[in-house]
Amino acid sequence: MSKFEPDWNSYFIEGDSILVVKTQGVSINHDSHGKRRDLQLISGIVFRMNGEKVISVQKLEYYSNESAINTSGLQILSKYNKAKLGQINVADGTFIQYSVKHNRIVAGLSIKNGRIENSKFVSTRKFTDLDNNLQSSNKTTLRTSHEKVMSNGIEGKCDPVYLIIWDRLTGRVLSQTWLFDDCAEEDGAIIPQEPETGGESEEEDCSKAGDAVQMDVVGENNLIEPEPGTETVDSRNYIYQWVFLRNIFGWWSYKSTERGYHKKVGDEWQWDKLEHLNEGMQGISPATEITVSNFILQPTIGKYYATAKAYFNVKAKILCESKFNPIPGTNQNLTATCEVWNVNDIF
Repeated sequence: MSKFEPDWNSYFIEGDSILVVKTQGVSINHDSHGKRRDLQLISGIVFRMNGEKVISVQKLEYYSNESAINTSGLQILSKYNKAKLGQINVADGTFIQYSVKHNRIVAGLSIKNGRIENSKFVSTRKFTDLDNNLQSSNKTTLRTSHEKVMSNGIEGKCDPVYLIIWDRLTGRVLSQTWLFDDCAEEDGAIIPQEPETGGESEEEDCSKAGDAVQMDVVGENNLIEPEPGTETVDSRNYIYQWVFLRNIFGWWSYKSTERGYHKKVGDEWQWDKLEHLNEGMQGISPATEITVSNFILQPTIGKYYATAKAYFNVKAKILCESKFNPIPGTNQNLTATCEVWNVNDIF
């Protein structure tokens, strides 16, 4: 059974305008080592009504302490729209809203001491083998996918899902919390389709998509460090990471990672060659899907200095498909040039 499948036997009604139907969800009250923790998840489908007519549908999750979830989980979900307006009367925690049509995150709220933490961006993310490859030059990698015996007795691959909170201004990751392992048998979510006349709240969240697709080409150093275990008497390797594309509001950025080969000539190091390793996105893109493809790196190598030019295609796809606030996507070919790297630089 999918963790997104509605449980029509478990529901909450508020007045004559809100119906919350619980979904299967997953248990997250143990950490990745099996140790019990005070964290739980409630997920559900919120129907907003006008008489007998459904005017909007929202798929929501809320992460909070176990006591709050167990005693009033569905009631908390029913208060999501009031919380967005600042009328907060729920336990500290985190709201996540998904697009009903695409099952992608369109909004996130962090609640603390009765206030929305507007300085923070919130999202969940599943890390796959590909993600870990893209982070090969980072000093910390969350973890890799692993094999796990499923409930049907078949061995399948599971990927970890993390709750991640970013600083709104700097894009720096403030916290990352392992939630659960998403396994192959959980694919194929069953989500009720949004009514033709509904989507009011999702239309509101579409406004964020306009900011998410705003981007600038940049060429800033992010990391320069020796590659461990590669230095010999006459050669060494360095890892170079640089930002080549960034959201102008700091929500997300694309980074490229290269391996530089240095050679010893007499008593000094000189450049030999530069090899492209990978590129990938960090951050969140509310209500949008930002993808980079056809990435080609063209290095220019001198004796003591090197630089590179990147050619790539970027596509921005709007996921919320607002009828009242249409936002065009983008599909363009761009070029970015990194900073000049001295053979002895460390950043």
